Amino acid sequence: MEKAENERMKYAIEMRNKEIQIKTMRDFLLRKVDIVNKLESLKSNSREKIVLSDEDWEEIEIFLNNADGNFTIRLRQTFPDLATKDVHLLMLLRLGLSNASMSAIYNIEEKSIRQNLFLVKKKIGIDGKNMSARKFIEDF
Repeated sequence: MEKAENERMKYAIEMRNKEIQIKTMRDFLLRKVDIVNKLESLKSNSREKIVLSDEDWEEIEIFLNNADGNFTIRLRQTFPDLATKDVHLLMLLRLGLSNASMSAIYNIEEKSIRQNLFLVKKKIGIDGKNMSARKFIEDF
């Protein structure tokens, strides 16, 4: 019983740490969104996009792999047909970003984010099921 209790405590601590790490990364990305939105409001009729460099994407991927049980590695192994842009979109979903935040990152309308998610659902085989890509990735 003592061993089982220790395992439960270890698991609870691990989950808390993972949640803190994911929140930190989400906050980092949302700060980028906020900065661009503030700059955008200063300009007239101009829309800036948040530029995530290859290094930023690598950092996010490393973070998710460390914090979330090799998330992108499992994703790529389970769904080898996913393109890099699909994996990036799913990484942002896993971080819990809203469609509005993702549209600012990709510099596209929210409707286009929904369309991209629909296409990704087909690639991962949940297009006919009553499950959203967001829910699937949260449970993955």
